[in-house]
Amino acid sequence: MTEEQEVRELIKARKYDEALKIFKTALMNAELYVLKGNIYFEKEQYELAIEMYTNALKLDKDCAKAYSNRGNTKACLKLYNEAINDYRKAVELKPDFVDAYFNMGLTFYCNKQYEEAIDPYNKAIELMPENFMAYNNRGNVKNCIKDYLGAIKDFTKSIEIRPTHNSYFNRGLARENLGNYNDAIKDYTKALEFRPEDCEILLKRGFSEFKNKEYDKAKTDYLSILSTNPVNIEALVSLGLVYYNTEKFNDAIIQYTKAISLNNEYADAYINRSIAATKLSKYNMAEYDLKKMFSFDIFRNDYLSTYNQIRDIIADRNDEASTKFKQSVEKLAKQIKKAREKWF
Repeated sequence: MTEEQEVRELIKARKYDEALKIFKTALMNAELYVLKGNIYFEKEQYELAIEMYTNALKLDKDCAKAYSNRGNTKACLKLYNEAINDYRKAVELKPDFVDAYFNMGLTFYCNKQYEEAIDPYNKAIELMPENFMAYNNRGNVKNCIKDYLGAIKDFTKSIEIRPTHNSYFNRGLARENLGNYNDAIKDYTKALEFRPEDCEILLKRGFSEFKNKEYDKAKTDYLSILSTNPVNIEALVSLGLVYYNTEKFNDAIIQYTKAISLNNEYADAYINRSIAATKLSKYNMAEYDLKKMFSFDIFRNDYLSTYNQIRDIIADRNDEASTKFKQSVEKLAKQIKKAREKWF
């Protein structure tokens, strides 16, 4: 067995330290430097990995594998532009290098260069039509550029080749973005067959159920999350919305208060609690929440809708407390308007 073969076997067995010992006496060539770089990559010693791939290129300037692997390493260090340059060199040397195209697309995606990510994925799919991950990832890119129909086609193709929780989940997102909540729920349910307790999937299915006015189902999903993760703020606020929309305003306030206790700068919880508190004529709480809300980001668009909802709720109330609260709300609205005008 050659040194190269021995190193490959040890890497396959994840015996990295044993493999590194071989290099101490080995007559190094480009391939051995690549293998040594791969070991450092697996050990997350990225700077050393880059050094090894660079050494390989000093011995063989046409080593496409060294360029591609160095690109992978730079991507892990978020050196995205440098990584892309390495991938481009790799495919220039080896035009059928599927992995380099795939990882170039992924790196563009991570760098939020969504339009640029499409072509590398196209090429990866052209070279390997059964590459289900390339379809899935291209679908993610299309989701980001709001080509939801194109994304659905890609996720569907990925599912046809090899169903995964990711492809079902991502197709659910695309369908949700199109307002197709029934099919989104079906996709999230399929994703949960792979990962039954995944909080992210349960949250998204709960959201689609909520938008579909299937409040009992949404409630069940949010409670399922909270049974295992009682500090999930998004689930608490979402459950509060379910209670609010079923006119259980006090229960809604309880959930929003729990969320605020976990993060006293979570604006959404204050926004929603102020509306629920107004419903129950808890004006001190509502006013406190409005002031907190306005102290965060004065440019949030939902501040206006919050003000309008509260104004509508109290429009026909004429008792002393309600009248005083109306005055406070109007004063806050003027303050926020004045604060915004300073920036325009």
